[in-house]
Amino acid sequence: MLRQGGKDTPLGPAELTAAAVPLPADGTVALQLTGAPVTARAAQRAELVLTGLTARLRASAEGKADQAVDCGAYAGGETLGSVAVAAAPPDQRAAPLEEPVRPAAGLKVTFDVDAVNTVAKIGADIAIKGELETFLDIFAPPPSPLTGTIKLYDVKNAYLVVFRFMPVHNSINFPPATVKGSTTVDVSQQPWVAKIDTVSDIHLRLYDVRQDGVDLRVGGNCRTAKPMRVPLKGDITLVPGAKSVFKTKADLPAFTGCGTKEDLDPLIGGLVSGPDNPMTVTLTLKCIDTNCAPPR
Repeated sequence: MLRQGGKDTPLGPAELTAAAVPLPADGTVALQLTGAPVTARAAQRAELVLTGLTARLRASAEGKADQAVDCGAYAGGETLGSVAVAAAPPDQRAAPLEEPVRPAAGLKVTFDVDAVNTVAKIGADIAIKGELETFLDIFAPPPSPLTGTIKLYDVKNAYLVVFRFMPVHNSINFPPATVKGSTTVDVSQQPWVAKIDTVSDIHLRLYDVRQDGVDLRVGGNCRTAKPMRVPLKGDITLVPGAKSVFKTKADLPAFTGCGTKEDLDPLIGGLVSGPDNPMTVTLTLKCIDTNCAPPR
């Protein structure tokens, strides 16, 4: 209720929320609750009074389903707690309050990546593995931003057959790439499900390219002229060990910087560059860290 000017004004039930926090080994847990603002008359001292509290908590542990815990405290008409707000002095404006420091309210979710990229021009499959680390701000208004970094391991000695008879071996390096997009996390069910819509911008660098055993001498700077954009859209189950499979397509850009003796850009690009290369991406959730700060 609102107590002001000798009068108590009932406010009715109010819903308060708190960000997820890790549990300490012992001791108490402090929660910062937020809710809808309460309006009072500016010229008078006001007191906001708490007369009852019902809490619904979720406790989670790695590899186990979340557990709901309900509890309540009722004062029987007495006060559980209150906070007083003083009015500004007459004819003066109250100094603006500093923006409170909000606790971090995000999840850092890490995945193992297993992908198969089919080079459409020659019908060859390339297996790619790596790790994806994302940050989900699950308490932002949906859809909330999703950011991350994907680190793919080198593909060594990939075997391709071009023109249906020419064997080519090459290795591929992937510099760390950014992931951006949006997500909506459904926390009304167990387990939580995140609907994602993201794009990864991935550069490729070719090295140790050999045609029928002969080194083509592409050099150390044979790379895509722009990133390969890989879209992912679908559902992810937020449980460690859960696998989420995505079917997508990506355009493989032209290459630049290839060749130490002669310009091999047209040759490399003519062999593999092109649109609509099918990809199957499997994300296996490794771990979830709660109460994480957004990446800088």
